[in-house]
Amino acid sequence: MSGFSQSTVSVLLVDFGIACLAGVSITGVLLDRFPQPALPTAVATQAVAMIGLYAVGTHPVAAVMFLGLMAERSGPVFMVTQNEMLYCAPGRTDLALAANSGAYNAGIAAVATLGALVLSIADVCEAYSSPVDC
Repeated sequence: MSGFSQSTVSVLLVDFGIACLAGVSITGVLLDRFPQPALPTAVATQAVAMIGLYAVGTHPVAAVMFLGLMAERSGPVFMVTQNEMLYCAPGRTDLALAANSGAYNAGIAAVATLGALVLSIADVCEAYSSPVDC
């Protein structure tokens, strides 16, 4: 949608990874001092980034900026929930962290499955006249 060539995908993935690493580094420093606003801030920032990608994602510069913003909060969302689990179950942190990790991965699998179903039903490839075979 943004007009990037296939050869730039690896550069965009590196951008995503660097932004995610920066987000985790920043959150790690601030999480112990400000634990309460950490999760709402991360989720709200991701929402803004996704809305931005939807609204102006066809412009390459805007797409890179909003992709970086979304990545900057992707890692911290999981990190913040793990931190919260340490407070909720101080006696059995191993079990709490495993439960959180399992729930997070189950959520990713469920959303991916739902997305695949929606895309197959909506026939998105024809709607956008994609040159890629679906």
